[in-house]
Amino acid sequence: MNTEKKSEDLANNTKEIESVFEEGKVKFFRMSQNYNNYLRRIDHKIEMSHKEGKSRPSVSVGIMLNGINYIIPLTSQYDSNWNNQMTFKVKELQKQSDDSYKEVVISCLKINNMHPALESELEYIDFEKQTNEKYKRLLFAEYDYIKNNIEVVTKKATQVYKKVTKSKLAVFVDNSVDFSKLESEYNKYDPSLIYEAPERS
Repeated sequence: MNTEKKSEDLANNTKEIESVFEEGKVKFFRMSQNYNNYLRRIDHKIEMSHKEGKSRPSVSVGIMLNGINYIIPLTSQYDSNWNNQMTFKVKELQKQSDDSYKEVVISCLKINNMHPALESELEYIDFEKQTNEKYKRLLFAEYDYIKNNIEVVTKKATQVYKKVTKSKLAVFVDNSVDFSKLESEYNKYDPSLIYEAPERS
């Protein structure tokens, strides 16, 4: 076989199987409800990917923990009682009634609920294809803030992971998903099976 042709084929094959996760890159995904149900049966603390018929985005910042790609659930809900060490507030500079500008929280990355990702169960969110202009603007605002603070998000995710799996600090263990258990079970997911949502505890 021609060596040059062989190298070209190898390059093409590598491109085809290139991961959707890229270090330092922010990407938004929707996760399949079936995979979400599967994970929730392993750990009830996993966030629901769908609520009231609407899917919730998850965000990849290209972080690998223990050799596994992780994604972080993004929620529009925010509770001021949430531990700031386990979450990341996404903000936007908004004009106030007196014409001044103020940073306000528009959503939150629940780092304590991040979990292993399966590429086959993720759908990339193309912002430009969103028909709801208000939602599209929100996605761009969230993306910009996370991108500008990606090092903060990555550092916080790594710290939370270590405090749960290594240091085993009670407040982190009690309020986070079981990363180790999820890592040992997530790739046993069988897409040919239908996983029912677990009873809410």
